[in-house]
Amino acid sequence: MKILVLCSLLLCSLVQAKEVTLQSELTGLENWLSRYYDLSCADYRGEWNDTERPDCEDAYLDFMNSLGFARSRLSDQEASQLLDILWRSDEPVLSNELFKMTIASNLVNLPQDARPYVNNSELENLALDKVLSSPKQVRLRAIFLIGRLKDKKHLKLMKQIALENKEGEGSSAVFAMANVVNNKREYSKHLNDIKDKSVDGDFIAFLDRYMNKHKL
Repeated sequence: MKILVLCSLLLCSLVQAKEVTLQSELTGLENWLSRYYDLSCADYRGEWNDTERPDCEDAYLDFMNSLGFARSRLSDQEASQLLDILWRSDEPVLSNELFKMTIASNLVNLPQDARPYVNNSELENLALDKVLSSPKQVRLRAIFLIGRLKDKKHLKLMKQIALENKEGEGSSAVFAMANVVNNKREYSKHLNDIKDKSVDGDFIAFLDRYMNKHKL
């Protein structure tokens, strides 16, 4: 009986610890959001290296570091919960599409055998929509997010983006494909297919360098 009580107490304490961990990470990120909003960066549309707003640039980089540390401390399930909370937050800064896609693409960086957010159709559909209809920076983040969802049904889209190769998006699509395929032989086959169909000499040269470097 004593053992059962002890086990029960231990389980409760573990659950509470998990809740405290998630809440503390959320509080830290919310504090960052307040700072970002106080700097009037909410309307800052996302050329993060814009020298006219170095304060927003610094704040953005600080948040990326905070997000990375939070992700390293949280389980997959907690990271998904945190993403869900942030996604539905009414903080004004989250009306910035680039910022939302950046959060999503950084938090949905889950191990291959544990991907609770793969089946989040809302997030997936949003990413697909942003790839097709948004300004460059938002599209780039959406491409990385789709790669991190690790769903092979997006391979055709990634290859299409690589072949269109607008403003460097082709290379982003190539990197995203590496996450989707996760198999050297298959990845090499797709890259060779892209290379054969591409008409952009610079992009073909990039593919050659990339494939040689990674022995593909």
